[in-house]
Amino acid sequence: MRARYALLVAFVVSSGACVKTVDKHVFEPDVTLAASGELHASTLKAHMRDGSLFVFDEWRADEAARRVDGSGIRYDLDRNVVTTGSLGLTIDSVALFETNDLHTSPSIVPMTILTVGSIGATVYCIANPKACFGSCPTFYDPSDSDQILAEGFSASIAPSLEATDLDALPSVRPSGDLVRLFMRNEALETHVVRWADLVAVPRPPERRVYALFDGGFVEAGPARAPEMCVAPEGDCLPMIAEADARERLSLADSLDVATREQVEIVFRPPPVADGERLGLVIVSRQSLLPTYILYQALAFMGTRATEWLAALERQSPETQGRTLALVGRLGSIRVEQYEPAGGWTDLGEVLETGPLARDTRVIPLAPTEAGPVRLRLALTKGMWRIDQLALVSYRPARAAVRIRPTAVRRGGVPDEEALSRLVDGEAQLSTVPGDEYELIYRLPDPGASYELFLESRGYYLEWMRDEWIREENPLRAAQLFLDPAAAFREMAPEFKRAEPDMERIFWSSRYAREP
Repeated sequence: MRARYALLVAFVVSSGACVKTVDKHVFEPDVTLAASGELHASTLKAHMRDGSLFVFDEWRADEAARRVDGSGIRYDLDRNVVTTGSLGLTIDSVALFETNDLHTSPSIVPMTILTVGSIGATVYCIANPKACFGSCPTFYDPSDSDQILAEGFSASIAPSLEATDLDALPSVRPSGDLVRLFMRNEALETHVVRWADLVAVPRPPERRVYALFDGGFVEAGPARAPEMCVAPEGDCLPMIAEADARERLSLADSLDVATREQVEIVFRPPPVADGERLGLVIVSRQSLLPTYILYQALAFMGTRATEWLAALERQSPETQGRTLALVGRLGSIRVEQYEPAGGWTDLGEVLETGPLARDTRVIPLAPTEAGPVRLRLALTKGMWRIDQLALVSYRPARAAVRIRPTAVRRGGVPDEEALSRLVDGEAQLSTVPGDEYELIYRLPDPGASYELFLESRGYYLEWMRDEWIREENPLRAAQLFLDPAAAFREMAPEFKRAEPDMERIFWSSRYAREP
């Protein structure tokens, strides 16, 4: 059963949570880092990699020795009491920590799930806990501090799910040879960032550089809009013809949130030069449906959420990978191409999680005879916001250049420790709600023209809300994995009641410090 619980966690987290005017006047949680050796008279649970559990009622962390010592109770795998009184452990033997003490130790922050009450959330989030703003790191251009450019590793809500994410930055313009980005933590989450590198790809005149859906870059000519776009609601061409933030989004099904739909598009192909081929450009982001499912799953797990996530940390990479692949197939935008001689052929899928920033990918088309190009998209109803569908002729791009930050500022002051952690490759930078860092990069050739991308790697930990814990329901949590079809049907009317106000509440509950 523990293995099944771990698989369930992987199942529900892979569709995580990455513009509007928002209310930034919210309560600021008192999040500070304790000095090494400071005594805490608060509960700290250590979920161990061997399955046992330490519950400290008094504890202190030794940063240099990477130890936690104190007093409390130690339980075995079956939760029988093993020891009471003095306890000690090495931090490296812990899968996850759990506490409600926001004055915590720097060495355990990247592994700690905090529980916060309503006082740590906006009134909007309290009104609808499943619509609370969630992000992972958000990235901004300093010239437009309200426009989210990218969100990092949105599906990585546990250390074992740490992943690398690539986001296009088409609107970022260098200032001389420098590029500046703001990285923020705007949700009740702990962000653990291993790196946030700029990737610069040389861009020839009159061409664009795109990321392929399965890795690598291509340079392409002008994008061509479809001649026809037909969705269940009818003509969708006005919504997807240009990347103009007029997104095509359907409503979720009222009987089953996993119900799929199809969108058909037809192109008149552009001329294709020797050595080039055609590709479909998809500019999209997720709706708040996956966010709702994630938050509802955590609510069903309730007081045992950290235990379930810790069980995930003990599973093999192969088991985790198979489960995540299953969910990827459920939640992706899958593309097919029609050929008169062979019918529909699968081309691949786009699965960039997150509701905050639009992502751009290219899916290569199969060689085709002269004539219209007919494509079909299969996707979950109410789950995807599609901003643009376009056809391009492309060839391989020139070699990309990876650029690590040359400086990091916090509050306008150089932060050498943060810079060291972001360029190390093995170290991590942990952030808590309200943290903001300015990342500064230096381009190798200021006179060259580049297409810019952001590659970030890390994971984040959701803070558990009291409002979620009140909905603890182990049977419904288990149902999500053991019978997901039934779980999604049962969840449909619940989501439909929340759906009309999800966007407004989500953006209104965005966390930021008081000005």
